[in-house]
Amino acid sequence: MIFAPGGLHMMIFGLTESLNKSQTVTLNLLTQDGQQIRFDAIVVSPNQHSHH
Repeated sequence: MIFAPGGLHMMIFGLTESLNKSQTVTLNLLTQDGQQIRFDAIVVSPNQHSHH
């Protein structure tokens, strides 16, 4: 599975601290069946990529 602009992507709301563009953050996702998926993601601006 690849998260990419114009395709699969993730938006995160309700952060308790600011993130900087190009910063790498580690995220943990918990699926409905209890599987935990951990990965690193690079922070990008919503306007950084064109969706055309």
